[in-house]
This record gives sequence, C-alpha cells and structure tokens, in this order.
Amino acid sequence: MAKAKVSVIKVKPETILTDIERLCELADMKSALEKGKTTILKDNISWHYPFPGANTTPWQMEGTILALKNAGADGVALFMFPNNQVVILNQAAENGLNVPIFGGASNALAIATKNVTAAGLKNAWGIDDCVPSVDPRAADFAAKYKAKYNSAPGYAAAEAYDQIMILKTAIEKVGKLDKKAIADTLRTIEYKGACEDYKTDAGQGLHHSSYIESFDSAGVPKIEQKISIPG
Repeated sequence: MAKAKVSVIKVKPETILTDIERLCELADMKSALEKGKTTILKDNISWHYPFPGANTTPWQMEGTILALKNAGADGVALFMFPNNQVVILNQAAENGLNVPIFGGASNALAIATKNVTAAGLKNAWGIDDCVPSVDPRAADFAAKYKAKYNSAPGYAAAEAYDQIMILKTAIEKVGKLDKKAIADTLRTIEYKGACEDYKTDAGQGLHHSSYIESFDSAGVPKIEQKISIPG
C-alpha cells in the first residue's frame, strides 16, 4: 500500500469551499478512490456532550461534496443517522451532485420528516427490511395503520408489530409463560407477517430479505428490487 498523503493549507471564509476542494486535489483524492468501488461519505457527530472540534462542519461536508462531484463520482453510499441524511441529501442536490445517494433505513426515515427537498429526493435510494406502505403483501396492515395514525407505516412499524405477533403466537403454542419452552418454540417458528414471511434459520435469524427503494417527488417509496438473504 502506498504511503498516505496529507495536505495542509491556510483557508479563509470567503473561499472555504474551493479551499477544501483544493485540499482534496493536493492530497490526490482521485488516486485514493478506486474507480468502480463504493466510497462512503460519513460525517462525525458528538452525542450527549457537544465537542465542536469532533463534529464535521457544514462547510467541510459541502466542500467534500463539491470535490466528489468535480472528481466525477457516479454514486455515493451514505450510511448514518436520519438528521444527517437530510442535510447531505439537500446539500448534494444544491451543489449539483445529482447521482444516486444510497442509504440504509435512515434515508427513508430522513424522508419521512418531510425535510428533504424535491431535488434531494431525486437522488435518494434506500435499503430497508421491508416497504409496507407500497408492498401488496402488507396492504391490509398499511390500510389499518393509516386509518389509526393518519400516516404511512415504515419498516420499523411493520417489524415491531410482527415481533409482538410472533411472540404472541409462540406463547399460544406453548400455552403458558414458560421461558424455555417459548424460546424453543421461537427457534422453529414460521410466521407470515406484514414485513416478511419469517422462518428461523440455523443461526436463529428470522428475517431473510431486504428491499432497494427509490422515492418520488412526494417522498413515496418505490420498490426497485427485493434481495433474498440466505439463512
């Protein structure tokens, strides 16, 4: 592996975005990012206590987005928390980085806040355990959820409901609150849920699929592909 290259320059507020792009060029970013491979863009955030020096600033993120755009990026993998996803999806679109921006469940959760712009939505792709709001298999669950809560269900709502119903089914099969018997039943259980047809595998996993989704200008998801995950 070649030695890492580090660049340091003096910057000023008036030119901070182009300064950051110049830093990327001086550090030879293009040669460090292998073409045809995924590059993940991740910002740093501090949690319970604020540490400003540990957090990615908006101008650092925007400058990096511009550098990736001008370096010819054809896609971005963005896996973090929903609040960050909102900012980056919007900033990328504002700066003309109009390429697919893949995120996990956080992309759908970010979009559910209604804070992602129409331009940002065009670039957003997600990977969810299920998409109950548009999947025909979950139509009954989605309709009842919408009637009760006046909003479309996300994957977490469907999975949480299924988890309770799976446990209920196991308890009913055992007929009493016997922890070992319930655990043994869960190891062999099969359940047709709102999110998935659950079946326990050798590793005691129940869920065996994921969905790649895109979003329309209103934030409504569209299932692009279902991926089966071997047990």
